[in-house]
Amino acid sequence: MYFEELSNEILLSIWDFLLDIDVMFSFSNINNRLNSLLYKYCGFYRKLDFRYCSLSMCYYFYKQAIDVFEWRDNLNVLKLGNRYRCCQLDLFTNEILKSFLLINEDKYFQPLFPHLNSIAINQTSFISTTCRDILLNVVAGGLTMRRFVWNTCNHQAYHSKAFFDWLFQCSRNLQFSIEL
Repeated sequence: MYFEELSNEILLSIWDFLLDIDVMFSFSNINNRLNSLLYKYCGFYRKLDFRYCSLSMCYYFYKQAIDVFEWRDNLNVLKLGNRYRCCQLDLFTNEILKSFLLINEDKYFQPLFPHLNSIAINQTSFISTTCRDILLNVVAGGLTMRRFVWNTCNHQAYHSKAFFDWLFQCSRNLQFSIEL
């Protein structure tokens, strides 16, 4: 029996023991059937959780998420940062800078992932203001953002002004009404 002949149920049972990102890395683009299973059950193109994966896998998916249109257009959930691999955030923002610069004539950052509605960042070490600004304005700068979590390190507590600036910039299109 060949691997491709295994039933969907057996494949999903195997995948339950692996991280979603490991499953996507190992089984994507083998055939259309596996890709559709990945899309439906593992959030292929919709979510990325880098908190527990190796730096080499992070690097591979960072390039994929930035360069492949399906990732950029469909990504809803992004989780970055690992307390044992402290250079994840720098690696991700460096890939963004190397790939392209997203500033138009008005110096307004265009969001890299326009449909991103949840981001969780676990910052375990000091990061530069450039890294912070890219994460805030290019990655989390979309109007669809609903959940934003940033756990900062103890040695870098001056982010509050940048966070408030980001919050007010991203909330300028909010609609509200007052009922009496």
